[in-house]
Amino acid sequence: VLPFAGKSDGEQDFLANGISQDIITELSRQRDFLVIAPQSTVGYGSGAGEAGIAARDLDVRYILAGSVRRGGDQLRVAVQLIDASGDRCVWAERYDRLAQDVFDLQDEVVTRIIANIDAEVRAAERESAARKRPENLDAWELFHRGMWHAYRFTRDDHQLAQGHFERALELEPGFSLPYAGLAYVCLSAVTWHFTADVGQTLGAGIAQAEKALALDAGDAFSHVVLGRLLTFIGERPRAAHHLSMAIDLSPSFAQAYFGMAQLHFWSGRPREALHHIGQAVRLNPRDPLGSMFMTLQSFCHYWLDDFAAAEAAARRATALNARETWSRLGLAAALVALGRAEEARTVIAEARRMDQGLTVASFDAVVGQVPDDLRQRVYSALRQAGLS
Repeated sequence: VLPFAGKSDGEQDFLANGISQDIITELSRQRDFLVIAPQSTVGYGSGAGEAGIAARDLDVRYILAGSVRRGGDQLRVAVQLIDASGDRCVWAERYDRLAQDVFDLQDEVVTRIIANIDAEVRAAERESAARKRPENLDAWELFHRGMWHAYRFTRDDHQLAQGHFERALELEPGFSLPYAGLAYVCLSAVTWHFTADVGQTLGAGIAQAEKALALDAGDAFSHVVLGRLLTFIGERPRAAHHLSMAIDLSPSFAQAYFGMAQLHFWSGRPREALHHIGQAVRLNPRDPLGSMFMTLQSFCHYWLDDFAAAEAAARRATALNARETWSRLGLAAALVALGRAEEARTVIAEARRMDQGLTVASFDAVVGQVPDDLRQRVYSALRQAGLS
C-alpha cells in the first residue's frame, strides 16, 4: 500500500496517511495475504506510476495507490489496485463523501476499500489460475483454480474443483485452504443436488472444514464453510460461533454475512437475515454467490408476505446466474402467492430442464431444518406450480 497522496496541508496529509495506515492494518488481518509494513513504503511516491518500482523492490504482486482531495465540505478518495505482474489495473474506484466527521468518513472509506481489495484480489487470483496449464500450478494456484471451478456450480466443475484441491494437498499437506475447498465442494454438492446422500456429504464436509481449522484457526473462509454446513444440519449455536469468528477475522468478507443471513433464516428470523444480506451485497455486489444472496432475500420477503419484493429479488437472482435453480423456486413461490400460477408453472418447467432430479423431496433434503411453517407454505406453492 503506497502512501496516499494529499495536498501539502496538514489536514489532508493527516487524512491521507490515516487512510493508508488503516488499510495496511486491516489487510494484515487477512491471513492469506502478505502485506508490506508501512515503514518499507515510505520512500516511494504516492502515484500509480510508482507501482512497478515498488513491486520489483518489495517482491509483491499487487500495489494499492490512492489520493485524497478536499474541496469545501466535499472529500474525494480515489484508489487503484494494480497487478504489477501484468502492469494492469485490476480495480479502481472513487469515493465522494461529505467531510463532516473525518473519523467516521475514514472508517467508511477504509471498509469499502478493504472489501473491494479482498474481493478483487481473490477474483484476480482465480482468473489467473484458470488461465495457466494445470501442470504448472503450485498449491496456492491450485486452490484458486479449484474455487474458480467451484463457483461455476455445475456437476463437471464440481468434480474438477475437488481434483484441484486434492492435488494442492498432495503438494502441500499442511496447507489449510484446500481442506476448506473440499468442505466447500461438499456444501456445493448438497446445495445443487449433486449428491444422493445429503447427510453423509454434509458430515464429510464438516470433517474437512474442521481439518482446515485445525491447521489454521484464523482463516475466515474455513469458518464460513463450517458455519454454513452446521446450519444445514441444525447445529445453530456452533454455526453462530464459527460465522461470528469469520466476521471478527475478516469484517469485509461478504460470504460471512451471507452465512449469518442463512443462519438467521434457518432460525426463523427473516428480518435479521435481510439485514445481513444487505451487508453482504454492500460489501461485494459482484460476489460469486451473488445470485444466492438475492435468492435468500427473495425467500425472506416471501416469509414476510411481501410477495412483490420476493418476485423482484428472485428475478435479480436469475439475472445474475441464469443456470441455477434455487432462484426459480423462489420466483415460482412468489408468483403463486401473487395469483400468477401459470407463470409459476413455466418457471418450474425451466428449473426441471436444468435439474431433472429436482423435486419437493430433494428440496426438503437441503432445507429440512428451516421452520416447518415456512417450508409447508413454500411446498404448497411449488406443488401448485407443478413441482411434484
